[in-house]
Amino acid sequence: MERISLIPSYYQAHGLTHFSPSQLNKSMSSWFYEYVVKDQDWRKRKAPTASMLAGNSFAVGYQAYALENKHEEVAVKAAINDYKKKRKYFLGNDVQIENWEKCLDDMPDTVLNGIQALKDLEIKKYKDINCERNVEFYYDGVHVVTFGKIDLEVEPFYIEFKSKWSKRKKRPKKDEYYYQAVKCPTSIGQFEMNHAKQVSFYNIATNQKPGVIVYASASDYSILNGENCDELTNDAHYENNLQLKHEALARQNLIKISDDVNDIKKIITPNWKDINFYSYTEEELKEVKEFYYGS
Repeated sequence: MERISLIPSYYQAHGLTHFSPSQLNKSMSSWFYEYVVKDQDWRKRKAPTASMLAGNSFAVGYQAYALENKHEEVAVKAAINDYKKKRKYFLGNDVQIENWEKCLDDMPDTVLNGIQALKDLEIKKYKDINCERNVEFYYDGVHVVTFGKIDLEVEPFYIEFKSKWSKRKKRPKKDEYYYQAVKCPTSIGQFEMNHAKQVSFYNIATNQKPGVIVYASASDYSILNGENCDELTNDAHYENNLQLKHEALARQNLIKISDDVNDIKKIITPNWKDINFYSYTEEELKEVKEFYYGS
């Protein structure tokens, strides 16, 4: 593992200081736009979605149970109270207000299912329980550190939580919408591979401590680990970290090309059906297209 203390000038020229698993899991076109063309202030100002903030409030709930030893009902109330404060972010957006209302309805059962998973994993029998611990790792040949934050950790393993929220669907041939309940995955499919790679990063950053993914929704919960999921075995962690390292090296080589983002964009082909662009507003999507297709 090669440790670099100074940030190279070609990183500094683009305002970059590190990578993270979430960065490396993004497509090249969305990463380049969000982290090189745009800056941290832009990312903070970007409008959140109701489900994204619901995930943050869900964390308030399971942390109240795990860290503060609160009863389940108190933990649920803490999550609900936190989420009620988030309504202000969606004023003027009728769709997101509806999504917020549905997420609020789903919050109690989602938190309770997450807590039940913690009970199944018997985390209360461990003396030390940590939440949101920062970890880091230097991939060989990558000249900046990769940072991550572990959701919950006990001595023998760590947990990555993923909350699932009801999806807004349009009825066929009708101008009306409904919300469809979400079942938690019992295996790692195409849409969950980024979750597996995130856990693989924590594995290498914690000297190969085993990792667990807990999915929780209002309908159910699931617990995936190396014993019941091929994508979370030691061999899979090794392969996933090779891919994450390759993604970091590709980004490093990309920003070496030029200090001018308009030169670099010419060799990037954006995919507008990429899931990373789904959360963009019409105005944001118009702006990113103008950047890539403009002169």
